[in-house]
Amino acid sequence: MFTVFWHVPPVFDGRNVVMVQTANWKRAGNVIAIGREEPRSGAEADLRQIERACREIAFCELAEAMAQSRIAALRGAVAGGRAEIAAQPECEDLRLSVRTLECELASFEETLPIECAYRADQRDIALARLSAAQARLRAQAVSGDGVDMVRLQAALALSPRVVVHNSRQQAAARIAAQ
Repeated sequence: MFTVFWHVPPVFDGRNVVMVQTANWKRAGNVIAIGREEPRSGAEADLRQIERACREIAFCELAEAMAQSRIAALRGAVAGGRAEIAAQPECEDLRLSVRTLECELASFEETLPIECAYRADQRDIALARLSAAQARLRAQAVSGDGVDMVRLQAALALSPRVVVHNSRQQAAARIAAQ
């Protein structure tokens, strides 16, 4: 097995510091995982799968909210620029800046449906994994062998619709706080 380690040394070209990317290949051999231990039971693995699916759903919702926010910010910048052009019609630099913003906005608006569809697909996959892990947990009749029963009950009580709804609300709150 080979692992690539990216090394980006700064290079001074006389006036500026330039970053140059180089790849160094090293033999990885047996990789030791540091941090989380392997789940001791199938129930623990399913609980982790549910947690991972919830994180992915939250990520998809935040990414979609950020894309919408980016477009709203660009629309506001274009509107503000047009208002300044109306006040100062002779400023050619301002016209060029607004034209650049309009092109950028058009590009983002064109790709937004594709980005939203991609995030929706990711969310649907995560929701399917969440439901499958919950179904496995329900079918196992877990006796509590090394599993935190509070986590188990909370995981089984999760509704996929509620997870999506809460993720959307949290994403909107994060965007509004910026």
